[in-house]
Amino acid sequence: MEEVGIDVSSRKIDIDIIMTGKPKSIRDKLSVILGLISSMEKETGMVEKTMLLERLQTEYDIGSSEAERLIGQMLKEGTLFSPKSGYVKKT
Repeated sequence: MEEVGIDVSSRKIDIDIIMTGKPKSIRDKLSVILGLISSMEKETGMVEKTMLLERLQTEYDIGSSEAERLIGQMLKEGTLFSPKSGYVKKT
């Protein structure tokens, strides 16, 4: 169990890795990003990626490189799309 169910960021056993393929810490960050995108979409329609990264850093302490990686993952999965360069939107 310890070999396959360890969340590398928190160093704790996390059964969610086996069940969903993602540790709880990553799923929580993805949820934060999606929530912020939803609220920013209500204000502007499309979300400027630089503003999103800035707010994730200041309000949620999610670094820009990690946020970029998670946003890229959601773009690949189809959770987000890029209507034009430098902007993201929920599907």
